[in-house]
Amino acid sequence: MPTSKPLTSLAALLASLAFGAPASADPSVDLEAGGAHLTLCTPERESTFAAAISLGVGTPISRTFEATLRGHVTIGDGFVTALGPHLRQRMSSRVFLGYGPAIASVVGAGDREMRASGIGLAADLRAGIRLGDITLAIEALPIWVFASDSVSRGAQLDYALEVGVALGYQR
Repeated sequence: MPTSKPLTSLAALLASLAFGAPASADPSVDLEAGGAHLTLCTPERESTFAAAISLGVGTPISRTFEATLRGHVTIGDGFVTALGPHLRQRMSSRVFLGYGPAIASVVGAGDREMRASGIGLAADLRAGIRLGDITLAIEALPIWVFASDSVSRGAQLDYALEVGVALGYQR
């Protein structure tokens, strides 16, 4: 893929400017896929199982921390998309924590006129283990919806919660 090197180099440059990473740091790419349970906190408490994928591009900023720009998509009866800066903290040689804010879009199930939808602020939280290039993580994505654009009063969306498990590859 001819464009992957310039994109990862651009992400590494942006992360190094924002977080003070060494100029010689190697960029990294994370790709994860898994399953999740999504709860939309509407008056009817919509809940669905979903598939989740995420992609992060970044660079190490120290021996313990790695900064990335992380995008996340969850698709079930409804869907969630989120994008934001993410920090991965190495707790030991295999265990890591990941956290960061994200802007998120949430859309519930149903027809266009009646479904819950909105834009909100999310906390992208992860804990996992790394075995070589493979990661296994549990993830939580609580979302506070500050701009619900639902037409129906019964579909008013205040917050959402996604909890899941993902298997990933980091290069």
